[in-house]
Amino acid sequence: MVSSPTVSSLRSLRPCRLGLMSAADKELKTVLNKRGYTFNTDTDTEVVAVLCKYVWDSQPTKRLNFTELIKTVIKELVRRRFH
Repeated sequence: MVSSPTVSSLRSLRPCRLGLMSAADKELKTVLNKRGYTFNTDTDTEVVAVLCKYVWDSQPTKRLNFTELIKTVIKELVRRRFH
């Protein structure tokens, strides 16, 4: 299956669609919406991309490298799905 690129509100990332959102993804999307982030699709991938942007934006004095950013995002996703 070939995924099509999706332009997210990040404008700098173009994630590919993986699938529709789970309940945990919808909850996270609601939280991010309340914090001012917008979405163009109902895909789980865009939620992860916007979460990356949120984590980046929320730490302006401590710039994470790519690996640190992804580790932080994965920890947040695991926390939300399994707790």
